[in-house]
Amino acid sequence: PAQHRISSVPSRQSGRWHTARNASTERARRLSSHSRMHSSGASAPAGHGTFWGSSTTSDAGARVGPMMERKGASSSVIVPDPKSLARKRAALVGGGAEQLQVIADFDRTITRASVNGARGASCHGVMESLECLSAEYREEAKLLFDKYYPLEICEHMTTAQKLPLMMEWYEQGHDLLLREGVAKHHIQAAVAQANLALREGVCPIIHTLQAAQVPLLIFSAGIANVIDEVMRQKFGELTESTHIISNWMQYNSEDVCVGFSTPLIHMFNKNESQTTGSAFAATVAQRGNVLLMGDGLGDVTMADGIPHNTVLKVGFLNEKVDELLPKYCEIYDVIITHDGDMEYVVDLIQEVCGTRNQQTHASSNIAVSGSKSNVVGRTE
Repeated sequence: PAQHRISSVPSRQSGRWHTARNASTERARRLSSHSRMHSSGASAPAGHGTFWGSSTTSDAGARVGPMMERKGASSSVIVPDPKSLARKRAALVGGGAEQLQVIADFDRTITRASVNGARGASCHGVMESLECLSAEYREEAKLLFDKYYPLEICEHMTTAQKLPLMMEWYEQGHDLLLREGVAKHHIQAAVAQANLALREGVCPIIHTLQAAQVPLLIFSAGIANVIDEVMRQKFGELTESTHIISNWMQYNSEDVCVGFSTPLIHMFNKNESQTTGSAFAATVAQRGNVLLMGDGLGDVTMADGIPHNTVLKVGFLNEKVDELLPKYCEIYDVIITHDGDMEYVVDLIQEVCGTRNQQTHASSNIAVSGSKSNVVGRTE
């Protein structure tokens, strides 16, 4: 679909988006403050995809190229179909916090794709950086990667054909890891050193959701213990309304990994049917509206498997923007490009939960009205 683009507006110029940004200065300051508090991190190896489940792909399995330079570049919020988005947004706002659930991918959705000028670490990248891993482990893990990664991205195989092969990859990868004596303190140290940061806006989003008792599902084909530790170090303790469904390492009494949770979550079975019987499923049984956030083409299926009234999908197109934008416009309601922040999502959630002030409300009306401005560029 065609989009009408508005170029980014420097602060010295006037313009509708600039006016809206001025009208919500307090919200922007709050968002930036949260980011500065929670998004620090020293440089460490991000991994090269030798762990099971490629760290060079999104959890959806979409292959990505080298990180795009963002020096002076600005992200854009792109709305392919303003009328459809307006209907979905109205449905979410009308249902309020009581009808809302939020489902979000982790790697390069909740986290930044680029940190300190380099590619941000993924869950598997953090695992690869563990100092306790032996040379034998790394060699065998690379053999698995060389065998299964080409199958993961093979364009001539169906998802049904790939499913058992991805299960093999994860199971064999887990078996390798169990030999290494990975302990909880290894995970804590690796996260502390990882080149990893939460996307700007994540912290105020979680605070708003937790205050309103809106269930948030962090859904990932990565390692749940890494996600949990990242959130603890970068955000703080999560309340019971926030759930992580991923692959949990199971510790013994000495906090050493001795097993993994079932079922295995991988890039081709990550949908809401995997939540059956979980605490999250019980909390969302009567919540028909979904806000979904992902960075890969396959992330749009995360809400599949359970019927919903409305699913509003926000996609983070971090790189290869020109190549992938047409595909993202076909499946996402809102696309945020070039590793942009979550200001649009902050605004939406605050409106749904009834916590926005009048000035912020005016900003939202400009951004999503669908009149002359259905693509909004913003200066970073």
